[in-house]
Amino acid sequence: LAADRSSELVAVCIGFIVLTTVVLVLRFYAKRFQEGGFFADDGFLIAAYIDNLGMCAVGIIMTQVGGVGRHVTYLEENDPAALVGWARCLIAFQLLYFSSVALPKLSILCLYKRLFNWKGSILVLWRVIFALTVMTSVALDGATLFQCRPLQYWWDRTIEGGTCFDTQAFFHASAIPGCLLDASIMALPVGTIWRLQINMIKRLALLGIFIVASFGIVASIVRTSVFFSTSAFGDRTWASIDLVGWSIIETGVYIITCCLPHLKPLVSRYTPAGVKSFFKSSVSSATNS
Repeated sequence: LAADRSSELVAVCIGFIVLTTVVLVLRFYAKRFQEGGFFADDGFLIAAYIDNLGMCAVGIIMTQVGGVGRHVTYLEENDPAALVGWARCLIAFQLLYFSSVALPKLSILCLYKRLFNWKGSILVLWRVIFALTVMTSVALDGATLFQCRPLQYWWDRTIEGGTCFDTQAFFHASAIPGCLLDASIMALPVGTIWRLQINMIKRLALLGIFIVASFGIVASIVRTSVFFSTSAFGDRTWASIDLVGWSIIETGVYIITCCLPHLKPLVSRYTPAGVKSFFKSSVSSATNS
């Protein structure tokens, strides 16, 4: 019962603080070699980064004041106040998560619109997906704030007349819209790219870049499977290592993959000439064979 996994969550938090910071700095450094200024997709991504830093900070705090990493039975016997800290931190973490997971998607959508200058039905579809992403985030944050009435009942069950809805079911249900939106965003530019008047190699390369930009769907699916296979409120402080950790990983991966397409100028500038030549000859051979 005295086992402690808190160091696992701390490592995830620190790791993604470092990774997202490095990749975001490289993204904006790469802009030096491109034309253009500061765009909406840049703004949404910076907001996502700040939000993700908040999630990581709360994750670390949860291990210190919320007993995360310990078994709940151990805390009930030795530090019951930590369970109150866990409940309060979880509310803050949920609020940060639902916005943090939406902001990179909005960044990708703004990038699509800026690059492709869509009109007509595809623009309408873009607006629908953008609006659904915003509304989903707002709705889930609202549900978080009203999951208990009064909210204090979430951590103080001695309040008379307090009620909460089924939070486990809420966690499960909240994961589904994210996966559906991810799939929609990933599919959105496929038709446009496929119709571009460029050769097949460039078309596939461009398609690959934008699929990579939406690759957060993989982390989202993994997180969803973890949430469906884990009881969040049984041994809740122990389970939070996986649940909180994968939530941080998911949003961190979104930020990283949003940055990757923008690093092409750095790759082109700093890749040795011999490597470039080898790659071009390999592609040429594959195309001609």
